[in-house]
Amino acid sequence: MTSPVPELAVPEPAARGGGWRLEVYGAVGLQLSVLLAVQQLVGLTVAGWVAAVGYLVALSLAVAAGPWRRVPARTADPSIGPANLITLARSLLVGAVIALIVSGFSGGWPDGQRALAVGLSVVAVILDGVDGRVARRTRTSSAFGARFDIEIDSVLALALAIGLARELTPLALVLGLARYLYLAGARIWPWLNLPLPTRLSRKVIGLLGTVTLIIATTGFGPPAFGIGVVVAGTAAVVYSFGRDIVAQFRLRKGPDVV
Repeated sequence: MTSPVPELAVPEPAARGGGWRLEVYGAVGLQLSVLLAVQQLVGLTVAGWVAAVGYLVALSLAVAAGPWRRVPARTADPSIGPANLITLARSLLVGAVIALIVSGFSGGWPDGQRALAVGLSVVAVILDGVDGRVARRTRTSSAFGARFDIEIDSVLALALAIGLARELTPLALVLGLARYLYLAGARIWPWLNLPLPTRLSRKVIGLLGTVTLIIATTGFGPPAFGIGVVVAGTAAVVYSFGRDIVAQFRLRKGPDVV
């Protein structure tokens, strides 16, 4: 969960690298290569390809609209930065997961597709802890980078939740849609944008929600086990969001209560 993204400053000249346009073009090429590899390994449906390409277009537009776009044309294009490059690489794994999940809608999810979707999701989650560390070490942290990272996490959770809603239980959609519903609510009730103190538990529960979806996606054990895992993850996420919403509701009356 995040508050509105503040205006971003243009990167310093020292941070400029190969150019964001080249990096975006490279990401597009890599995503198509990953999808072709997945096609050869376990197969993809036309719907899976359409979903992945649609995601890729949206991703490319989002990255291209970053702060580097404001650099004057006469200067060299800045790089999106080492941490954002890691997040971008992670986003390509998410694109493949989306293609695999949508491909499963046509009737059954072969074990090969399931195993690959789970494996790619696990790698994406592991890399989630790398980009932030790189940003801090290279002093390239930014509001855009933080938002980019969170959006990729949210898309992965939503994709897994949609797959589980069809296969296991609609309750999984609560995990996938929780953040989006919160953001929608913030447009109606502005006090939901009030900043809150950083809590480790908020980050842990957010990660737990995605891990819960991955575990349920493995198909391990009887359906009751998977549903139980989803219920536990949903309860934790609802508690986390509920606690923050109550704190923000109190904050709207004054700064004395958090």
